[in-house]
Amino acid sequence: MDERYNAPSTGTTSSAAGGNNQSATSGIAERVREQATAQLSKQKDRATEGLGNVAQAVRGTTEQLRNNQHDKVAQFAEQAAQQIERFSERLRNKDVTQLLDDAQQLARRKPALFVGDSLHMTPAGYAIWRAQVAPFLR
Repeated sequence: MDERYNAPSTGTTSSAAGGNNQSATSGIAERVREQATAQLSKQKDRATEGLGNVAQAVRGTTEQLRNNQHDKVAQFAEQAAQQIERFSERLRNKDVTQLLDDAQQLARRKPALFVGDSLHMTPAGYAIWRAQVAPFLR
């Protein structure tokens, strides 16, 4: 007898409730995952668009440098623009899940660059990142 309801106990009440709770929890988790993926995808799209704009700006500088007889610097700027475009294209062609997998693999290969959550970089990781990105931001 189920004392709470003065009814005979079926034996399935707690397991059915547990199953429903599990189902509801997995449904919520799936919705959160979908929303996070959609948000990250939008941010990725904005980043690739921004990188495209940077590459165009660098290309514009290249033309000005060539017009002013600075061919060596123009050549360097052109290479930088090409690298930015290649990076942007690789980023555009990967979905968010692949990008997160890549980040996790990097964290496994070089754990000293990341803090315990394998997402945020340590000061050493940021120093390497800044050194790699700095030429493109000047």
